[in-house]
Amino acid sequence: MNPRLLAIIAAAVLVPILVIGGIAFGLLAIIGGQAASANAGTGACTVGDAGTALTVTTTGGDSLALDDKQLANAAKIITVGTQEGVSAAGLKIALMTALQESKLRMLANSTVPASLDYPHEGVGSDHDSVNLFQQRAGWGTLADRMDAAYAIRAFFGGPKGPNGGSPRGLLDIKGWDTMSPGAAAQAVQVSAFPEAYDQWAGAAETIINSMSGSIVCDGAGIGADARQLAQGLVTAIDSGRLSVYGAHEKQIRDMAAGTATPDCLDDVAVLQIITFALQHFDTVTVSSLNRRCTGETPGAGTRSYHWKGQAVDFSALNGRALNGWDPNSLKLAQLLNPYMPAGLAGIGQSDCRAEHGVSLMLTNFIQFPDDCTHLHVEVRQPNTPLNFPSP
Repeated sequence: MNPRLLAIIAAAVLVPILVIGGIAFGLLAIIGGQAASANAGTGACTVGDAGTALTVTTTGGDSLALDDKQLANAAKIITVGTQEGVSAAGLKIALMTALQESKLRMLANSTVPASLDYPHEGVGSDHDSVNLFQQRAGWGTLADRMDAAYAIRAFFGGPKGPNGGSPRGLLDIKGWDTMSPGAAAQAVQVSAFPEAYDQWAGAAETIINSMSGSIVCDGAGIGADARQLAQGLVTAIDSGRLSVYGAHEKQIRDMAAGTATPDCLDDVAVLQIITFALQHFDTVTVSSLNRRCTGETPGAGTRSYHWKGQAVDFSALNGRALNGWDPNSLKLAQLLNPYMPAGLAGIGQSDCRAEHGVSLMLTNFIQFPDDCTHLHVEVRQPNTPLNFPSP
């Protein structure tokens, strides 16, 4: 296996599953929320094995058999969207749209003869529309629109989109994430058949779940040298990407300088966890680290792994406060899970998730109740680095 693989979501039976309202979504938490921008980490995500066949069903009961090319196109949507920081809801909307517009096929157009010169998987005839989303000339040049990656980026739009908000991609539409998925798709497509998208909601979820065992994020490995890790975190603090409350910031700075006292050390795994979070989010806020150093005794007091420097509390990711069941909390938990030492890692807020009908089935974490004001992560055996591949 490529030693540079940074995040491999375990296949089949070991894949973490998010259950909301009795429905399981394998990838929705993993790729939910907002991922880091290009300068936030070195990872790029791909879907490894999209499969060769899958049958999906509309809400009306009609079946659609997807072949390997259609599934590969679905994987491209998930890949590009994940790399661009699109939430799970956004990926679902994109898949619903492509299912309706092209049945997930890259379409040329018989009324645009030049489009036939580009690789395609079918031929349509609607105005000058082409590609997975049937984008017309205003979305870009023909060469652009016949490139799947461009078409997907254009559909999502936003700050990284190629069209600068005109036409509007999904992320350019204010409040899209409060709309029904079909309404959000229609806001992008401005279709003559606005009701057509919702029928594909379940099919989009089926596709996402079918690929949940093969999402791979390739990036630089995270080492296990505590001082080097602390120095990297100081850089993140100074650049404004990492915020650490109060005296806890001094712990990191002292470790980076090699001047930390024994009572003020943070475990190497804790430093790795924070570093990992910075690879997947633009900004990270840490509210608590080693409490022996600061004399704080809330909650479990001296029994807490905070007292040993083996725990970290995240209070915000990408500027959004955490409560243990929000999309960013769920995403970080599931991304971390494959690398935590099995049975020796703990994650809090299980009661917060249960109260809202969210169940994280994590193979390596032990889950326990905690205040719904942050996300607590701990490693219960000292000096046990996470299972990252070598840098």
